[in-house]
Amino acid sequence: MTPFAIIGSQRSGTTFLRRSLNSHPDIVCHGEPFNPDTEGMLEAPVRRADMPPREGRDADPIAFLDRLMSFHAAGLAGFKLLLAHSPTVLEEIAARGYRLIILRRENALARYSSGQILAAMQVSGQSFFRTANTGPSAIRSTFDPEAFEHHVETDRRRWEAFAAILDVHNPPCLELDYGDVVWGDGRERVLDFLGAERRPLKAWMQKLNSTDVVSRFANPHVVETYLSDRGLTRWAQEGPPDWKQG
Repeated sequence: MTPFAIIGSQRSGTTFLRRSLNSHPDIVCHGEPFNPDTEGMLEAPVRRADMPPREGRDADPIAFLDRLMSFHAAGLAGFKLLLAHSPTVLEEIAARGYRLIILRRENALARYSSGQILAAMQVSGQSFFRTANTGPSAIRSTFDPEAFEHHVETDRRRWEAFAAILDVHNPPCLELDYGDVVWGDGRERVLDFLGAERRPLKAWMQKLNSTDVVSRFANPHVVETYLSDRGLTRWAQEGPPDWKQG
């Protein structure tokens, strides 16, 4: 069995990649088993009843990791682990030489807005796998510069801590950007990195928010001014290389 993990920040394409990999017959990828707020999504052959409850997981996350991976005798088995979930597990899998698929999303405004919109939809009881959040009826976030900068700084510190772990343990890594996975050849590169046969992958997901990032906010003029003042106008939109606003 070859163990691996998908590593990244929230709203960086990690779920899209995880669900894509699970459409491959030789790969199993669990969803956030170390999320402190939930129990995560466990894939067959693991069942929830096979695993310790959340309290046991949090008391001894390494024992939980060993138990989880013990159900996979062959093939490629892994899980999604966000940087905020468990530094203990993050360091342990790096030390053990897990293959790490590292996803980044350079457009921090797109990542921030996506998280804000998702949180608002969860409060209103809407499904994570919703229809596209675009058009006049779309739920929008309100841009708060101070909250956004706190979000960016927190993410920066987490990436710095992760970089220190990589420097110590030097596990095999593949670094990709959000666009590589959603619009480019990133998923094929992941299969090559894991040593899996290349074949079409199906994520059963679609991009939900507008590629015009500024339009995701209820106060777009504030966003435009903020980006212009800081030389970050490239964050105003996010799409495939051939996408143009029009």
